[in-house]
Amino acid sequence: MKIHPHLFLYSAKEAGIFRGVIEVTVEGQSLLKHIDVSATSVDYFIFMVDKSGAQSQNFDFGDIYFGQFKETEGYLVNNSPQKFNFKAKFLTGLQNNAGDMFSLQTPFDLGQEQVQRIMTCYPEEGVIDSYSQVLSCLKTLKYLP
Repeated sequence: MKIHPHLFLYSAKEAGIFRGVIEVTVEGQSLLKHIDVSATSVDYFIFMVDKSGAQSQNFDFGDIYFGQFKETEGYLVNNSPQKFNFKAKFLTGLQNNAGDMFSLQTPFDLGQEQVQRIMTCYPEEGVIDSYSQVLSCLKTLKYLP
């Protein structure tokens, strides 16, 4: 019996499930043999999940009163085969919108920056390994009256 190795390649165009059948003819036999092939293609990306494991882009702290501190936990998940660096970015100061020209912030931008200044997370930066997750704590800063 002689074994001949074969290489089969599948290049996914979109995420989803691929199923197919390879027909194999064997010399000296009148029957066709079938090999069932299946593959699952997934999108690779980094995303956040909440404590319950649900993917989320929003974390609700509920009502927060002046001088109060609240914290919530989430996980930064990497479902790709390579590790990535990550860094939490919070805006400060003037925004550089057009090359070297500085412009004053609009009231909306200023309000957005103020919201981001009272929020922080840790770790602020690091490396997330392939197919892993990192605990990320989001918190509000405590401002005393």
